[in-house]
Amino acid sequence: MGCRFVELRRAPVVRNARAVRQREVRHHHVVSHLTQLRRTIDGMPIVSSEQSDPASARGPTILQCKAHLDDHAEVTFGRFDHPSRALRPAALIRNGYLHTARLKIWIDIENPPQVQYLVPFADAFRQRGADVVVTARDYGNALALLAQRASSFTVVGGEFGRSKAAKAAGALVRARKLASLFAHDRRPHALICASRSAVLAARYMRVPSFVIGDYEYSNSSVYRLTRSTILYPDVIDPAPLLASGIRRKQLVAFRGIKEDISLGNVDTAATAPHRFSQIKDDALVRVLFRPPSERSHYYNPASRSLALRTFEYLAQQPDVIVIISPRHAWQADELVRIPSRNQPIVLDRPVPFVALLKAVDVVVCSGGTMLREAAYLGVPAYSIFKSRIGGVDRYLASIGRVHLIQSPEALPTIQLKKASPAALLRSNPHLLDELVQVVLERTARAAQR
Repeated sequence: MGCRFVELRRAPVVRNARAVRQREVRHHHVVSHLTQLRRTIDGMPIVSSEQSDPASARGPTILQCKAHLDDHAEVTFGRFDHPSRALRPAALIRNGYLHTARLKIWIDIENPPQVQYLVPFADAFRQRGADVVVTARDYGNALALLAQRASSFTVVGGEFGRSKAAKAAGALVRARKLASLFAHDRRPHALICASRSAVLAARYMRVPSFVIGDYEYSNSSVYRLTRSTILYPDVIDPAPLLASGIRRKQLVAFRGIKEDISLGNVDTAATAPHRFSQIKDDALVRVLFRPPSERSHYYNPASRSLALRTFEYLAQQPDVIVIISPRHAWQADELVRIPSRNQPIVLDRPVPFVALLKAVDVVVCSGGTMLREAAYLGVPAYSIFKSRIGGVDRYLASIGRVHLIQSPEALPTIQLKKASPAALLRSNPHLLDELVQVVLERTARAAQR
């Protein structure tokens, strides 16, 4: 008996005009609701004009949507007061209001300065009802600072090493560990960080990532590959970022500086200055000294040379006591061996940054967050940073908040005297809320794709 081959063909789907019209109506209503949701940043519920269910007015609501707008689509929605559930578009419209499920925000902290400006995001999203997961790398005193600010966090990874190869390998290993952290848990809807390992993990999980950056000359190649959204102060010229390969659509400029986030909700007037029990003579000028970050990828050895010369100069002033805030323990060991007229103080445990800055008269720093925090609080701030000066530091120098020291010959220009701090800078008191809105809007768009 011969064999016969029968070609099987799938029957075409026949749609009548009524079905097509119903699909168009569903599409219009869902997009309309999502548009309303993107405009909401204060966590209030979104209610349509036909709202009749009083239960929908309860509590804050935040976006978690995943829409595929076809006849067999499922839109994952839910309310905070009951478990999330999947509703088809028709059910969504019959209920007359948009259901929202809890948004899950992931915040990753890789180094100590990030604690100051990333923890406020955790507080802001929790106030809006979101689930927030905080991860942190065991690096410097980051964990000790975080323990003072965050109720809970998960430690993932430690120091990578000094060589470029060690840093690259460490970032990849930590990225894998971060991704595995969510393997058996609900995947986050957005990541907020300044961490290369975290954005790699987010890209692997297809989670939108948002990077807070205020130094345009840092290596941005990873952020280009992961297509992260970079949130940066508008005083920065984006040309270096674009030249590094970052796409213009990845860049979102904001008014103000990141210290508006760190200090926006801090009652600085009510914060008492830190008390140094080692200082017996209140007439001594207190200089807070921070050496360069010798393990950063943009480190310039000239910064170390200038830092040592600067410390030697300060140590020989009879009316000055230097307070060392080391980035690494070995830096303090090196500095205390330099002869000093007054025995320097080493900060060997974390001190809340506002209390610390209010307790000193002058800050001398090799760039970084501490320099900008001092400038924001009105404490005289001097930069001995020898890598390329970024737009934020140039802006602060242009308004007299930061003084740039580029050579040992300029050290005598440091005014070593007691003086009342200037007024707070407060360049944008609403910055945190504005950036929360950006995260919500872009997360909503990503959910629709």
